[in-house]
Amino acid sequence: MASLKALALSLSIVAVVLFGALALLVARIRKNKNIAEDQTTEFFLTARRSAPLWRIGWSFFASATGSWVVFAVPAFVVDPTYGAGYIGLISYAVFTGLPLVLVAYVGQRIRATYPDILSWGDFAQRRFGWSMQVYVSLVVLLNMAINLAAEYTAIGSVFDKVVGVNPVIPILIVGGVTMIYTIVGGLYVSIVTDQYQGVFTLLLVAVTSVYLAVTFRLPDPRPPLPATLDANFNGWSSIGTLGISLICATFFSDAVWQRVWASQDSRTLIRGASIGAGIAILVAFFFGFGGLLAAWSGYLGDDSNLGFFYLLNQGGETKDVWIVVLVVVLASIMNESAVDAYQCALTDTVVGLATCLGIPRMFNREEFPLTAARVVTLVINVPLIIVGTRGYNINQLYLITNMITSCSTLPLLMGLVRPLEGYVHGRSVLFGCIFAIKAVMVYGYIQTNDYWLGIQTYFYTTYDYGAFLTALGASVVGVALAAGVEAVVRLALGKPVRVERIDLTPHKGDHQIADGDHHNLVADELTDTRRLGAGNPSSATLGPSKSED
Repeated sequence: MASLKALALSLSIVAVVLFGALALLVARIRKNKNIAEDQTTEFFLTARRSAPLWRIGWSFFASATGSWVVFAVPAFVVDPTYGAGYIGLISYAVFTGLPLVLVAYVGQRIRATYPDILSWGDFAQRRFGWSMQVYVSLVVLLNMAINLAAEYTAIGSVFDKVVGVNPVIPILIVGGVTMIYTIVGGLYVSIVTDQYQGVFTLLLVAVTSVYLAVTFRLPDPRPPLPATLDANFNGWSSIGTLGISLICATFFSDAVWQRVWASQDSRTLIRGASIGAGIAILVAFFFGFGGLLAAWSGYLGDDSNLGFFYLLNQGGETKDVWIVVLVVVLASIMNESAVDAYQCALTDTVVGLATCLGIPRMFNREEFPLTAARVVTLVINVPLIIVGTRGYNINQLYLITNMITSCSTLPLLMGLVRPLEGYVHGRSVLFGCIFAIKAVMVYGYIQTNDYWLGIQTYFYTTYDYGAFLTALGASVVGVALAAGVEAVVRLALGKPVRVERIDLTPHKGDHQIADGDHHNLVADELTDTRRLGAGNPSSATLGPSKSED
């Protein structure tokens, strides 16, 4: 145990510090080149159109996975609480990667419409007005904060439960190293290091796969597959729960949206997201399948989160310390790449929200100062590091934000449906989100006959497909209700039902929407006009522009 503890901790520290040094070297090289855009807050947050295909592909992978897959996926597959079995394993793996591709396709259109966009919240402001940016930014902050806290929790648990090291030590090391290089180099250096961290991660996964293929054998005679691991209700229902929750949570992840803005062009964006999704699916399946094999062979112990490590130990039959050390180092590297992504995303969201609220103008500045953005990166990490040391259940942490984002995604996406542009706006979208959250609370009350128990059950404890379907359906119904009521009121007042809105947000330079006749119908605080019969429709735009890609 002493050798495992010493080797795992020392090698993990070396790996994390080396990648941190690489990031600082990249930042130094960029600084020596004296590139003007590097001195702007915008490039610090977005690395605008700077990442080629494979670099952005590896970075998409880093934004979707982290050391949580070592714990959360095996636990979801084998833990009696979830009991999702091999169907749940396939669902978790697929929906770890698939949302990246969906966001990329949506992001392709958003990039074309708003070439200088900063964040998902910034899109909400452009399309729906400042009130929606505040709501969306707060949900993104909650989502990213829980993701970052879960990553700190995961790496702390690996060292605590597997190695026997105080979890505070690895959390402080990873948090400190990533903070240093993200403060210095921003998103650009995070994306560059993702490439090397991703390749190294896949190499270690390959080595571990070969080791298990050579050493692991199911008991003879082969035991029957338990009902909890076979195709069962929990597994089939996970297609709905995980599909809805992971897709919606990804739409509220600025760690993913930052990769959308950083991609060189639309072709790079779609292909890069597909590459990242493929690798994420492979890695998530690998760890989950390891947990399933441990449970099937009877090696699973009391803690289902450690399913993969029980497989490596094989019931105490193997004394190969080096393979456990290898997986701990692998988890540390994945943790580092995910942590820096979430740190950059949180900073991006905070800066975007502060800009929306006019905080820079209070200090006579046109944009959020770069130094202040770096300070934000530091400040937001301290409380999340503290939360990470508490050892909360990772899947339960994710459920909080998964449910809220499930209530909020479809209303925003409805704003991208062209026939609905004149009807779906900030008021109806915000009402739809709140209506869905309230509907899930009512669903919880109906199921448990206790209001607060229902909230605890479906927002923190239980992944229930009925609750997620309620969230999706109610969000659409809420938007429709709000839009319908407004239409009736407008008719009664003699105003046009369909509202055309102009994007008042200043753009940097002249840009054109990818499809020339599509107009920016976004801000809430504008004069009503009829889309048809209002003269030259091009007068509703802000001027000539040029296609981004």
